[in-house]
This record gives sequence, C-alpha cells and structure tokens, in this order.
Amino acid sequence: MSSIDNRIRVRSEANETFHKVEPTPRFLSWDQFKSLCDELSKKIDWQKYVAIYPILRGGLYPAVELSRISGLPIVWELCDGALIVDEICDSGATLRTFCEQDRDTAVLHYKGRIPTPTYYVCQTNEWIVYPWETAKDVESIVSRQIEYIGDNPARKGLAKTPKRVVESWKEIYSGYSDDPAEILSSLIKFDRQIAPPSPIILRDVKFFSMDESTLMPFWGEVTIGYLPESVTAGSDDLLRLVQCFSRRMQTQERMCEQIVDAIDVYLRPSGVYVESRARRLEPTASESGRFESTKTTYGARGDFKPIQERLQQNA
Repeated sequence: MSSIDNRIRVRSEANETFHKVEPTPRFLSWDQFKSLCDELSKKIDWQKYVAIYPILRGGLYPAVELSRISGLPIVWELCDGALIVDEICDSGATLRTFCEQDRDTAVLHYKGRIPTPTYYVCQTNEWIVYPWETAKDVESIVSRQIEYIGDNPARKGLAKTPKRVVESWKEIYSGYSDDPAEILSSLIKFDRQIAPPSPIILRDVKFFSMDESTLMPFWGEVTIGYLPESVTAGSDDLLRLVQCFSRRMQTQERMCEQIVDAIDVYLRPSGVYVESRARRLEPTASESGRFESTKTTYGARGDFKPIQERLQQNA
C-alpha cells in the first residue's frame, strides 16, 4: 500500500470517511426479489413453525412469497410458532422487541447491526430499493410528520408539501453523491524552482448544512488556506469540495475536518487550514430567549497546525 493510500485509509477510519458516501440505490426487480425469497426459504427450518407473521408494510411482500413456498399461513396476530418476517433489518429497532422475546425472525437483507436476525440472505451496507417502493412512500412519511406536528396534510396549503420536501432533499443532501477524489482530480502543477509556492487563500465560501442531531439548518462561510507543494486546485473545485461535505447531515466540526483531510490527501500541501463560521437555528430557546446561535470551528494539518492550536487556546 502506498503512503498516500495509507493516509486515505487512516484518515477515513478516524473521521468516519471523507470519501464518497455511496448514494446510488440498488433497485431490485420482482424476479430478483423472488430469487432472494427462494434463497431465504432454503435457510429456514420450516418444521419449527406453524405460521408466518409479517411486519407491515415491507415485511408483507416476502411473507406472501414465503407462504407460497412453504405452504404456511400468514397470521395477523402474533402466535406461538410464528416466524416473524421483514424485508430488511436496518437499524434493528423493529426486530429488537421480537428478539428480546426469543422469537425467530427472517429478513432478506441485514445491515450488520444488533440484533442479528435468525435467518437472512445477505449482509449489506447498500441502499436497497425494493420493487414495491416508490417516492410516494417517502412522501407519505412526510405527510405523517405533518399530522404529528398537528396540521392537516390534505389542506390546500400543504397538499403538495410532501412532494416539495422530498424534491428539496435532492439539493439539500446532494453532497452524498459527490466524490472528493473526482472533485480534486484536475490539479494544476507548477515548478517550485520557477515559482516558489506562496499561501493560497479562498475566503468566505458560502455554505449551508443540516445538523445531524436535530435536522436544523446551520449556514455561514468557510475560509480555506493551504501552502502548496507541487499542485494547486482551482477555486471552483474548492467551492465544490465545500458543497460536497456541507450538503449532508453534518456537524460543523466534522465538516471542517473532512475538508481539511481531503485537501491534505489529494493536494499534499505543506499545510492546510480551514475555518468555518456559522449561524444555526436551535430547536429550543436559550436562556436569553434566542433561537439562534453562532459558532466558529477550525481544522488544520502540517505547517498550519499551530494556527489551529493557538486559536483554540484563545477561544
């Protein structure tokens, strides 16, 4: 493994990866779905069960297919000897209650989190889209959120809101589909003997992001500075890099570190420094009664690391 590959690996592990987050869903066809159900059926000891209990809504489809294969009936009230079926074990929250009751569970896909289903076909971290899922399913979730808030999603002013919200996510969270390696692939080389390097500073790059703990927005400016060794990046590329990491569910501190790490790995400068100044909406008012706060975060590597340390000491 080369030194640069090793730096990427180590920094990825330390900073929850600044590489491209796999955003591309894997769409399953009905034939692929049925094939997965066949594989799952072969893993199940059917003699242990008298019925199949589906977890609605996604568990209904594999339950129907497994019922067809096994000949066992589907039941709508949980009973002894029933196999609990869902399409996926993602966070584990849905299956946890059943596993705590020592119930057997079966899923097509398992994301590797506790609890572990009794039966599953494959473990994956992919975003799986099953053939019965559509954008309308996501919109219906937004509609239920509106109901939870206390309003009527069917009234005139809100009727199209769920669709607009889902559409807005494509822009708000577009950073998940961006690849820092691709963004910083068109670098400009220079000869140090002809043109000795001097610090490059890009000030006040506007950004917005969504706080991962509250899904409330924070926005502001990022300043990037680095001392190149042999290559530089264009201003537009650095603007895109900021968008890549800001247009995600984020923390301000991690965003700074990810921008710093990407520049450090792909440009290999003598030093790099990033400062983020942001305002944010708070879900509850502070003691002063304000619903807004401001925050400044820093990140640095190499020759610029002492700058970060000094700023943090004086903060």
